[in-house]
Amino acid sequence: MRGKTAAVTSTAALLLTVPVAAVQAEPTAPATTTPAPAAPAADHAAATVDLAASLVAAPASVAPGGFFKLRVGGKIVSGSVDQLNVTVTLPAGVTYAESDSAIACRPGADRRSFTCPAQPPMPSGSLGLPVTLRVDEDVAVGTDLNVTGTVTPVGATDDEPANDTATTTVRTAPGADLDVTWKPGSASLRTGEVRTAELVVTNNGPGPAPAVVIAVHVGYDHPVSTSDKRCWWDPGTAVCEEYTALAPGRSVTFPFTFTYDRAAAGTTYKVSASLYADTAKDSVRENNQDEIAVTYLAGGKPKPTDGPTTKPTSTPTARPTAPASTTSAPQSSHTGRGTGGDLADTGSGPLPALAGTAAALAAAGGVLFVRARRRAGNGIRRRH
Repeated sequence: MRGKTAAVTSTAALLLTVPVAAVQAEPTAPATTTPAPAAPAADHAAATVDLAASLVAAPASVAPGGFFKLRVGGKIVSGSVDQLNVTVTLPAGVTYAESDSAIACRPGADRRSFTCPAQPPMPSGSLGLPVTLRVDEDVAVGTDLNVTGTVTPVGATDDEPANDTATTTVRTAPGADLDVTWKPGSASLRTGEVRTAELVVTNNGPGPAPAVVIAVHVGYDHPVSTSDKRCWWDPGTAVCEEYTALAPGRSVTFPFTFTYDRAAAGTTYKVSASLYADTAKDSVRENNQDEIAVTYLAGGKPKPTDGPTTKPTSTPTARPTAPASTTSAPQSSHTGRGTGGDLADTGSGPLPALAGTAAALAAAGGVLFVRARRRAGNGIRRRH
């Protein structure tokens, strides 16, 4: 038994030493060294930039109640910036009307100031935003209106503030007296007649008119047209525009064509014309509108006979031949404001193509207007 016990003990010792030897033989994993966190970088100094503001007003003089354009400018002289703002302060008597560019300026609650933002890159390296401003009607003639604009960078510091502010001055001056007149002021049309009238706007002075925008209220019931490319269509109204300055004593004319309306026979059709709402009103407002009266006479012209015309004799005949009509449509050079006269005759008998189209539209309750509506906005927006 002693021998077996010794063998068992020896085997147990062997079994106990093997695991220990295995553990000691296993290689030790290398120690991991974690680098110390880097110290936070110091804040960069604020970027510096040099900006310059500019303002250009046109025209330099404007009548009370009129409009003028202001080009708001901001230029990067040196450095770089992500965004710049130009804030414009307006004097008493001037209000912000609208922005004329894709970049919308933000007016203040009283519209006496506005801010225009911009993000570079900008065309030509500078910002130039056109805006429309309006002078109040109660501003006295001869008043100097000083407009101030200041440019500021966003997220940067301007180290040359001396050129950050610009000023421009607009002076109020006597405006234009625009006279609106239909020539002639009235007309009578018979079956098949197509006639023209001229809408004349004259500047009686003393100042120039920067623009003429007139509304012709043609309605929907009768055929009226114009081929003047300065006119465009608004529902029930023709809007005619002339943006070349009109000097005192000068006139601008817009022609209109009127076609006989059989469905309106025996009635009078009145078409009024007046300065558009966006046109500055002058001191003489009684002549800012006029009206033309077009009468559609009932019954047609007598039809001429097919045979030769015979002179009447003292001897009665059984069936006298009716004399052929040799009377042409009356024409008159009379002009005036609603004092009579006839439109110029531009055709009788079979209607020309334009008149035929107009007559067809009239039967359907429509109005022929040759030019389709263009825009948006320019001017005077128009519309606003």
